[in-house]
Amino acid sequence: MRSTRLVSLTLASTLAGAATGAVSHNGPDGMGVWPADMPDVYWAITGDFAVTLDTETCSSVRSDLTLFYQYQLGEYPLMTEAEKRFGGIPQRANLESHLARAENDIVRRIPDPDYDGLAVIDYESWHPLWEHTHLIYKQASRAHALRQAPYLSGAELEEYASRQYEQSARVFMVETIRLAKSLRPRATWGYFGFPRLRADPEQMQWLFDEADAVFPVAYADWASDPEPDETMREAVLKRYPRMITRFMEHASIASRGTGRDIPIYPFLSLRYRPHAPVIGGRFVNYYDLVAMLNRTSELRANGIVLWDSIDTPELADAYDTYLRSMLAPAMSGE
Repeated sequence: MRSTRLVSLTLASTLAGAATGAVSHNGPDGMGVWPADMPDVYWAITGDFAVTLDTETCSSVRSDLTLFYQYQLGEYPLMTEAEKRFGGIPQRANLESHLARAENDIVRRIPDPDYDGLAVIDYESWHPLWEHTHLIYKQASRAHALRQAPYLSGAELEEYASRQYEQSARVFMVETIRLAKSLRPRATWGYFGFPRLRADPEQMQWLFDEADAVFPVAYADWASDPEPDETMREAVLKRYPRMITRFMEHASIASRGTGRDIPIYPFLSLRYRPHAPVIGGRFVNYYDLVAMLNRTSELRANGIVLWDSIDTPELADAYDTYLRSMLAPAMSGE
């Protein structure tokens, strides 16, 4: 059963005041959590026990974002050890059936034909580049290629399988976003998680040519505190640039390659990545919160998306506490 918790008007008003300059932004060394030139923040804290903000009184925090998970848009092929859906690999997907179902999904999720918010497609079970996709998709692709060309082996089979895979993945992703843009042309469409640090953005130029915006992911992997002799700014500049700067550089390369000024909306989280040693899943500390918001603003992101999925009432309670005790006071300079 889904339960949505609306954070109180008091908190929303505090956030609104911080964003409009009605209250101080400044913390140590003049660096508050909420930069004075902070771009729009899109609130995407979802899940069965989502915590939402009262955006009517918090003008800089926006909710006009629609996120399509892979089970929510069309017939996305995927494989796990336990299941295979819609052919499992892009080569075996039924594109016509996928697009027909995707059309229904888009119209249902975004009924307003004039919707002009963000629309993000989250297809992440496989990567469209062979060298970066998961082993299970490579194994299935080799088996598929061998059935079609049993006379191949070794390097020839690998080349054939990889070419089939990449061509099919590319067609699947391109046709999906083209359909989405034709149905809701005023929306800002793009794929979640691209560009990625481990993939050359130039190899993915075909995808960025189709997108209205790019949505890289820049979640924090570590917790940190300033050294005794560091200022807040020194601590911020030393830590977060290692991640967010590289993401923004890759996104800028993607934008330049299209010949257009593509907006960049990095996805950030108020918790550390689940796989981070020791701290995985914990809420980001004050210094890392300052770092990721200030550095993202300094690098001229067009906006940021604060994302998480809340699937237990305990996590919802923890989020509520974090917003009240950490985020709202820090944003208002208290």
